[in-house]
Parts: sequence; C-alpha cells; structure tokens
Amino acid sequence: MWGDIDVAIGEGGRAFRSGSARALCALALSAGVLAARAEDPVQAPAQRTVPATPRPETPKPEAPKPDASKPDVPRLDSPSAELERASAWKTRAGGLRGAARVRALEAALAAYRAAGEHWPGEAAVVAEAAFRSGELLRRLEREPEACLEFALAKRVGVRCAFGARAGLELAHAARRAGDLEAARHEFESVARDERAESRYRDDGALWAARMDAELGRVDVARRAFERLAIGAESALDRIDAYDEWCATYVDAGDLEAAAGVLARCRDALRDVVEEETPLGERARNALARMSSLRRLEQAVRARHQGVTLEKHGSK
Repeated sequence: MWGDIDVAIGEGGRAFRSGSARALCALALSAGVLAARAEDPVQAPAQRTVPATPRPETPKPEAPKPDASKPDVPRLDSPSAELERASAWKTRAGGLRGAARVRALEAALAAYRAAGEHWPGEAAVVAEAAFRSGELLRRLEREPEACLEFALAKRVGVRCAFGARAGLELAHAARRAGDLEAARHEFESVARDERAESRYRDDGALWAARMDAELGRVDVARRAFERLAIGAESALDRIDAYDEWCATYVDAGDLEAAAGVLARCRDALRDVVEEETPLGERARNALARMSSLRRLEQAVRARHQGVTLEKHGSK
C-alpha cells in the first residue's frame, strides 16, 4: 500500500518549497496522462478514469466442524424408543468388563443425553435422561459431571419422581464428600417437597435426621425419628426409623430408653410381621437385621464388663 512506503529524506531536511512541490505534482500528473494515452489512444484524457484499487477479499467463515468427541446419535420416532435404546446399552454394560464395559457405558450415556436433547419439550424425558446420565457418570467415577446431571434432573423434574430422586442423589454426594450440613439441607428439601412421592419424602426425612444426629443435634434427630417411626408410609421405613431412634439412646448410654424404643417397635409392627406375605417376610428380616438390637446387646454385656462402645454412625 502507498501509505506503507516510507520516503527517505536526505540530510537537507524533510520540507520542500511550495513551488518545487507544485512542479513535482504537475510532472507526475503529465506522466500519468501520457501513459494513459499510450495504453488507450482512442479515449480522451478527460474521459480517462483511474482504476480503483481492488479491495482484498474478505475470507468466508469456515463451516463449523462436527465435534468428534460428541457421538452422533440419530433421533428416533419417540422419546420412549430413545430411552429404551439407552437402557439396552446400559444393560449390555452390566455383562462386560474393562474397556468394553467403559465403551458400553459411554454409549449408554451418549444415548441418554441425546434423548434429552432430541425432546427438550418433554420435561419428564429430560429429567429421566439427566438422572440416568448422572447414574452412569457416577459408575464411570466422574462425580462432578454426575452432580451436574442430577442438578438438571432435580430442576426439570419437579413434577415427576426423577426430581426427588435426583435431590436425594445430590444429598448423598454431599454426604460422601463430608459436607453434612449441605447434605442435610438437600435431604430436608426433598422431605418438604409436597410434589414428591411419600416414599422419597420419608427417605429424605430419615436421612436428614441421621445428619442431625451426626452433627450433634441429637434431640432434633430423636424427634424426627419418632415422627417417622409412627407416620412413615412404608413399614420398612418405620423399622429404619425405630432402629436409628434406638441407636441414639445406645450411643448416649441410656440402655433402658433404648430397650423401650425396641419394645415399641415390636408392638407397632406386630401385625405386619405376622403377615404371611412378601411384605411380612421383608419386615421380619428387617427387624432381625436392626443394628441397634445387636448394639444394645453388646452394650449390656459391655456395661457388666466396664467397656465403652464406639458411637453409631450413619449407614
């Protein structure tokens, strides 16, 4: 470009006299006219136009290249078909080991994520796809990504089961990370969600009480365990609440109070335990597995031997 050319001036200075400047300009103009006539003798000097300097072409933006890290999962005719495809990959991964298992889990993950992307207007589909993706990411030991998917499922799935389930998963992730206050908050939010199914609300309330017990708020935990022992919908949840309630007294060394809680549990669940039904069998097994029962027996023996037991922790 002309503007890029530096004109070197000698030692005599950079200024020209005005007369010399006009003479040089006239000489340059005459030379240009003569050259134009030599190129095109037919055109008159007045009609000769100086061609414009061509502008450089603006490069066209390149088309975006497909993301090779994101598998191309074709859209199917219905959300259920896409969820079934993803479920099939997840089932297949269960029978594999090593790298083959990882590839199958990654394929299932891509299929679930595609289902949510292909049907963004179906809140239940997006919630389920995000929840299942979170489960798979956890199996792949990618906990931070799993939590992001659970958070999406909780936000989108407020009117379906996957919203409450995702809230419980977020709470357990915080518990495993050692943040018991955050875990308690998440469990409590599920317990108070009136749109959630009662079994998820009861589960959230039970775990929130467990966090209270571990955080030293034993009286608060006991009141919550008692409410659940009386009012939980599932007989198995009621047994769990009695178990945790009893354990708080064993930890405090109040073995008489612990024995009283166990006696109330047997009386309250007698009808269910005596049923010759699958529920009755599960209830009998749950009563036999109560950790507080074994701990109370150990505490009674330890009392006679002058031994102190370690405190009960959350399951």
